Amino acid sequence: MARRILYALLSSLLLSVPWLGGGGLTLLVAFVPLLMLQQSQKGQTGPKGKPRQLWPYLALTFSLWWLATTFWVGYAAWIGIVAAVIIVTLLNTAVWLIYHAVWKRAKRPLAYTLLVTAWIGYEYLYTVGEISFPWLTLGNGFAGNVHLVQWYEYTGVFGGSLWVLVCNLLIFEAITTWKRWTAWIAPAL
Repeated sequence: MARRILYALLSSLLLSVPWLGGGGLTLLVAFVPLLMLQQSQKGQTGPKGKPRQLWPYLALTFSLWWLATTFWVGYAAWIGIVAAVIIVTLLNTAVWLIYHAVWKRAKRPLAYTLLVTAWIGYEYLYTVGEISFPWLTLGNGFAGNVHLVQWYEYTGVFGGSLWVLVCNLLIFEAITTWKRWTAWIAPAL
């Protein structure tokens, strides 16, 4: 249990760093602990033989991320920060749980494609919605590293979100197949 909580805390820390003044490069590995957590859940049972639940760790990760990066909204209205954290935590967790359900039943490429499209779709809908935090999309995490994202002029911020998600998936795949050195070629490129 401690390892699963550590994965959740590490992921929330890596997700928060770019908005707290650090570099955006941490986003390229921020979802790897969550992917490792999901991998460790496979086939494990908890008390009374029930399958271990993934959602509490996802909710912890996403709520801490949003709380760390939007705490300042509480200076204007506490209800704003509470509502934002609850709503976005539910949305992020829902996207991840849909991906997890497909990941358990389908081949990885299909599940990975669903994760990337669902996450970017969620970001887009949240950005154009009535209540939005458009600066907290994954692609905007590189605001302090503009020299790395000059290509945003062509793809927009969602191209950055795509880059972050694909890099996380490639690095996770390289870690899980670390004995094959060729698995590291794609993340390196």
